Amino acid sequence: MRKTMVPHARPVPKFNKPFLPQKSNKEITKPKSPNLRVIKRTERRTMMAPPTVSAATSASAGQMR
Repeated sequence: MRKTMVPHARPVPKFNKPFLPQKSNKEITKPKSPNLRVIKRTERRTMMAPPTVSAATSASAGQMR
């Protein structure tokens, strides 16, 4: 096995000089609501779907099997 392939432990961090990141000059991210189409889809379903009887739906589902 080569010397470069020998696993080495990570060095212990130096706590006498802690890492302090610099403040960014960028603007704060503004939250934006997702434009979900769930409400539009449910409205479209209620408008397009003719009134059906639940028994007829289950019977047609039984015929599909």
